[in-house]
Amino acid sequence: KAPPENPGSIKPLVKPKTMAQESEKLLEVYMEHREKMAPGSQWELQTGIALWRNDFGWERTLYINAKSPSGWPNIIEVLEYGARRLKVRGMGIDRSTGTFVGQKWQMGWLELALLVDKDTGELLVTPNSKTGQIIEPRPKAPPAGTGRRVLPKSHPQSKESQKEREGATKDPEAGGAQPP
Repeated sequence: KAPPENPGSIKPLVKPKTMAQESEKLLEVYMEHREKMAPGSQWELQTGIALWRNDFGWERTLYINAKSPSGWPNIIEVLEYGARRLKVRGMGIDRSTGTFVGQKWQMGWLELALLVDKDTGELLVTPNSKTGQIIEPRPKAPPAGTGRRVLPKSHPQSKESQKEREGATKDPEAGGAQPP
């Protein structure tokens, strides 16, 4: 019985008699290329990738584009080998330190066969060359104060300068001292 065709489904369409052959081909490509992507290695994407929920099945959880909105290539880090797929996570810049860190929400299983160029047989990723501090970290915000603005003593509207002016005048209407 053929699998149901869902509109918008990105699962590769295969006929029932070739389903086992296709699965074997995906596993063969995975075994051939997985040694190139060791756990802990970071890679710049040259094509977008889908991340799957499990090491098996076709339930997609996330899609990572080849380029970030700022135009830089997105980076993935290989976490572990699975039986049929690689577990990876997306990398992002921590603004407080300026370095790459793993994103907890960009995690899933990568079908390595979908990352291989079908014509040349090469991986569509390059090793990450950006390490260390990538950007200048943001300066730390000053500690929160009382929320009230305090004028300096020399400011004409401060309480201290108003008291000095009141004492300096002799006009009783201006708040000065009355003559004896």
